[in-house]
Amino acid sequence: MKTQRVSALTKAHQAERAYVATCIRNPDKGSAFDLKTRWFRNWLPDWVLLVLMNLMGYDGLLFHNDAGEFIGHVFFQKEQQIWKVFSVYVPEKFRGNGYSIQLIACFMQLAIDNDDIFMVRLGNGNNAAIHHIWENKIPSIQALLKVSITKGNQKGAIFICRE
Repeated sequence: MKTQRVSALTKAHQAERAYVATCIRNPDKGSAFDLKTRWFRNWLPDWVLLVLMNLMGYDGLLFHNDAGEFIGHVFFQKEQQIWKVFSVYVPEKFRGNGYSIQLIACFMQLAIDNDDIFMVRLGNGNNAAIHHIWENKIPSIQALLKVSITKGNQKGAIFICRE
């Protein structure tokens, strides 16, 4: 699986940048992201929007399979020592194949590799898919990782346990 970090996209990644800008311009209505970005997201050019999102602590990962097909994204916000996932998406044709677990595991590995991060949050616990992952798939995600992780008391909270 090929992974691209949104904050590392260059002018050469026109399709990827356009996809991310489209996602930014079409958030879930009433979401925290919608409320934070509605005053500027529809009138800024794509490149300015992407720079501004990075400055506001937003980032993401884009995933493609070996054939080059887009298989999903994980978007997150960086807040001090916590990374907060607010969007996980897998296209319909790839659903049911465990890709969401792989995407979350790749995201978790990125957080684990960053020694400053001690916790990630998978949404706020209100999204059914994220709730399902948090309730049922943590052992599957942990099996893919090199460190142990522990669920927090709040839905979606996962602590990284380094030795």
